Amino acid sequence: DGSKKPQLELGYNGVYRISAAGKLELLTKAMPFPNGIAFSPDERKLYVSNSRPHKYWMVFDLREDGSIADGRKFADVTEEPGDGVPDGIKVDRNG
Repeated sequence: DGSKKPQLELGYNGVYRISAAGKLELLTKAMPFPNGIAFSPDERKLYVSNSRPHKYWMVFDLREDGSIADGRKFADVTEEPGDGVPDGIKVDRNG
């Protein structure tokens, strides 16, 4: 019926990466419902959309080792009317 929360195997949602060595690495679990990622054209920033309960996009600085730093809200549309949520993301070549 859609009213039940899905069961989480880990107890949280996260943003992950696969390292050059093939290892799965957690980048952040601070966002409750990440739902889309994109890189800036120069691949120095990582953008992540969050769909629930608040609707916003985060931007993180990418470090040389592939980890992230300095996460901050890029845009927040939580108060925008309607049922739409951030669902995916795309960045144009100008960033």
